[in-house]
Amino acid sequence: MIDIKHKVGKNFPRLLSLWRIIRISKGRFSFSGWGMYTDSFTTPPWNSIFEGIEVDSALGFQRANNTLEAQIKSKKFQLTQFAHLPDQSTALTPLKWRHFFVYWSALSAAKATKREFINLVEMGTCDGLTAYFAMSSMEELGVNFKCYMYDAWTAMKGDNLLESEKSKAGMYSYLNLNTTLSNLEYFEKQTIFNKGYVPDSFSSANNPAEISWIHIDLNASAPTRSSLEFFYSSMLEGGIFLFDDYASHDHIETKRVVDEFFHQKNVNLLQLPTGQCMVFKI
Repeated sequence: MIDIKHKVGKNFPRLLSLWRIIRISKGRFSFSGWGMYTDSFTTPPWNSIFEGIEVDSALGFQRANNTLEAQIKSKKFQLTQFAHLPDQSTALTPLKWRHFFVYWSALSAAKATKREFINLVEMGTCDGLTAYFAMSSMEELGVNFKCYMYDAWTAMKGDNLLESEKSKAGMYSYLNLNTTLSNLEYFEKQTIFNKGYVPDSFSSANNPAEISWIHIDLNASAPTRSSLEFFYSSMLEGGIFLFDDYASHDHIETKRVVDEFFHQKNVNLLQLPTGQCMVFKI
C-alpha cells in the first residue's frame, strides 16, 4: 500500500494532494486539535512507540498525559479554564501537540545545559497545566529541579496593556492560587510560587540565579518584554525559551516584542505549527 501511495504521489502529485484533503474532510487523520490536522500518513510521537525501544520524550510524555487524565477525571486536578466542559479531561486531547512541545523542550533544555540541579521558570501558570508537563519531564529524566512560577492569579490589569490589547483587561478573574497549589501538590517540594503582576513581582519574588528553561504565556506584550529582559542573562547556554502565543493573531504585539528582543542575538528561533515558538540559546 505504501508503494502505491509513493508511485501515485510521484506521478500524480495533485491527485495525492486532493486525496489527502478528502481524507481530512472525512476525519481521517492521526491528530486534530488546536486548529491543526496531522494527516494519517504521519504518526504523532506519542503513538509511534516501538516495543522495547525507550524514547523518553514519547514514552514519558504519554505516561504523564495518561496520569493527568486520570487525575482530572477523579477531580484531583481542576482545569478552571475548561470549567464549562462536563468532562474536563477531554480538553487534553486537542492540546496534545502543545503539551508535547512543553514536555520535549523542558527535557531537551535540561539535557543540553548539563547541570546537576535544573531551574525551570514559567511566566503565566494559570492552573498549572503546562508546569505539570515540564516538571513531569524532569521527573522522567531523574534530575533534581525547581520550578519557579509567576502569575497574578487574578484578573489582568488594563494599565499595562497596549491600546490593541485593552480588551484583555479583566480576563482570568477566575484564577486562584489555591487551585494551582492543589493541582501541583505532587510536586510540592519542587515548586516556588511567586504571586503578583509582572514585572512588579520581580523585586519581591524568589528568583533563580540561573535557568535552563522558561515558558512565557502572559498574553500581553509589556510583561513578555519585561520577562525577557529580566531572565535572558540568567539563561544558560543550551537553554530554551518557549512562547505560547507567538503566532496567534490575537497576540501580534507579543510576537513583535519577541522578534525585536532576539534580533541580532546569538539564538535560533523555531515557530511551531501550534503557534508556539522555541528559541534556543547557543
